[in-house]
Amino acid sequence: MSAASEAYKAYQTSLSYEKGLIKSEPRKGKTFLKILWLLVRWPWQWLWMACHDWRLVLVYVGWMAIVGSEVWVPFLLGILSPDPSFKAWMLSVAGTCEAFWLLPLTPFMPICIALTIGTKAVMDRRGR
Repeated sequence: MSAASEAYKAYQTSLSYEKGLIKSEPRKGKTFLKILWLLVRWPWQWLWMACHDWRLVLVYVGWMAIVGSEVWVPFLLGILSPDPSFKAWMLSVAGTCEAFWLLPLTPFMPICIALTIGTKAVMDRRGR
């Protein structure tokens, strides 16, 4: 068994243990907040566990830049534009897109993680 699969199994074990601790909490409000925190924290923990290679971290950052380009491209155009009406329009477009991605349950993180996993599979197939 490879070291990555052993690390993944250890992570799954700790995740199920933590879920069990949360479910045994007597107060429902505290349980909800702990589950919410686990859902927010889980993708980052999984990504940290999966990104044992610096190249994979660069791939993830690249996918975040590409997927999030609908925010930073209008922002840069708005900042660099000399026309005040175009500047206001581009900054409002960038702000609206950023507000959308910051909403709960938007698929920004899952999209970036899925694209990173796909890229990792292609890299592993080609032998890097």
